[in-house]
Amino acid sequence: MTIQRIALVAVLFGFSIVLSSCEQSSPKAKKKKEADPSVAEAVDAPLPPAAPTGDKSDPLGGDPDLPATPGGKTAPSEPTKVDPGTKVPKLPKFTVDAPTAPKTGGEAGEPIEHVQKPLAIPKAGVEAPTPKPQIVTLTYIGGTGNQWIQEVGFMEDGRIFAKSGGGTFTVYYSADGTRKLEVEGDISKPCTGNRGPNLKTWGAGAYRASCPTSKVKLEIGSHSYGVTKAQPYLKCTSHDWKWWGWTLDDMGKGMEAGARGVNVHFLQDDRFLATAHADAANTTLAKDPRKLKDANPALVTALLSNPAGPGTLYMVGNGKNGMPVVGTFIKGKALAETVDPWERVYIGLPWSGNNITDTFKIGGVSGFCILNQNLTTCLFSSTLGADNIFSMALKDNILVLGGNIGQAFTPDPKVTPKNIAPAKLPVKNPAQSVPGGEEDGFLAIIKLW
Repeated sequence: MTIQRIALVAVLFGFSIVLSSCEQSSPKAKKKKEADPSVAEAVDAPLPPAAPTGDKSDPLGGDPDLPATPGGKTAPSEPTKVDPGTKVPKLPKFTVDAPTAPKTGGEAGEPIEHVQKPLAIPKAGVEAPTPKPQIVTLTYIGGTGNQWIQEVGFMEDGRIFAKSGGGTFTVYYSADGTRKLEVEGDISKPCTGNRGPNLKTWGAGAYRASCPTSKVKLEIGSHSYGVTKAQPYLKCTSHDWKWWGWTLDDMGKGMEAGARGVNVHFLQDDRFLATAHADAANTTLAKDPRKLKDANPALVTALLSNPAGPGTLYMVGNGKNGMPVVGTFIKGKALAETVDPWERVYIGLPWSGNNITDTFKIGGVSGFCILNQNLTTCLFSSTLGADNIFSMALKDNILVLGGNIGQAFTPDPKVTPKNIAPAKLPVKNPAQSVPGGEEDGFLAIIKLW
């Protein structure tokens, strides 16, 4: 064999040894395990919404999507006893239309024009009847999953209706509220859409309406400043005046709390009732809506001039010249209100304060109160067992309230929980014999006098 052939064989033999060594030292491929069907099913299933994180940036505490609840110490006459060791199942995250402000530049769009019916005028010489509310119907409505009552009202033939979120079902009661007539739709179908009113009142979400008698046009809403803060505005396009609309430079220090314009109701004699939410007591709503350096003249006679926390401002103004007339705060953020022909205001929260009796003593977070025409006196207040009141309607002496019941709460042995379980609701003329489970719709029909 020649020297050249010997060298070539040596090189080839050495290359073969190197390849064999590489194969032995490399890790073997792991055998793929067969998928566990139960794991696959869990992965494919939709994830439950995250539990509230307790965002400390929100002055309300807890999840900013939650509607604020009233303050004060109103509690059930027989508080629900909770064993500290009891595990309370958590419901899916509860949300209304999130009231946090948009990022700058997200306020485009034109508001929808709303049509309001004229406020009924009392007959000449007829004095306002004294409210003596009596419960006609008190009930839960719903099946498994989450349901709530989004809208209540009266049909043309006088029947009372209560419609669920997303219109998944509608329940009808007789005109006097004593008899359930029928249920249309599926009460076990989960509701959709907002819980309560739209609180994103900027851009297209602002509330615009014309008075059906005086033709005064008003628009109430909010504009953002910074990233998560908002301030209210109210403007009259027919008489060229405005309320609020302050910038951060206008406010300065001490009035930085967010606030939002929510709704208007037209009254008699060219007047209107404006509703606005405040995230905390250090709010511009406590100042003159036309001149921020001055105190609010409408609050001089107020039943509550400072909510000492989150609150709702109710303020009457003159539609032609924008003059503030009377007003008051109520603790908590009310999600529904209505007005009777004598301009008394019915609010979907019990009054929280001293010397005001919880008349029915049912408990729960929510109920209703009645304020007099001048917003200087609380004529009536009571809890009703609801977690929230989302809608109200009034006709003659019948008041209808719709909302929800059955939200989870975290048991704390040091704190008496305000929420009551649907099974604890003292039902009357109920729409169904037992609660549906989890969150149910809530309906109350009240005879006022």
